[in-house]
Amino acid sequence: MNSDSDGTFIERRGSLIRIWRYVGTAALLVIVGFTCYLFVFNPLLINPFHVMELIEADAIPDSTLMVMAAMMPIVFVVVMFIMAVFVLFVFAAFSNERRLLEIIRKLRSDQGPDL
Repeated sequence: MNSDSDGTFIERRGSLIRIWRYVGTAALLVIVGFTCYLFVFNPLLINPFHVMELIEADAIPDSTLMVMAAMMPIVFVVVMFIMAVFVLFVFAAFSNERRLLEIIRKLRSDQGPDL
């Protein structure tokens, strides 16, 4: 039969899935809101067309260009790190789902075809 840890795991997984609907929506809203904020209040950080216009008009000071050039490798490394962490989280999620499916398969084989 199933163990107590399997039942606890299924309950915890169910609560996480119910909570994710709200947490995921809030996270997406924060990302979209922050992106809009940057477009309006600091377009140098996010709008490449604005930056190109300023470069063509020679309106960006050299010190700002040097800082942007120095920060680009750091930003790129941080983005790559975030993407790697995201992939690791996906691996963890699929591992949990695989365990849940194994529990369900075990319960189905113990209970017969009616389950």
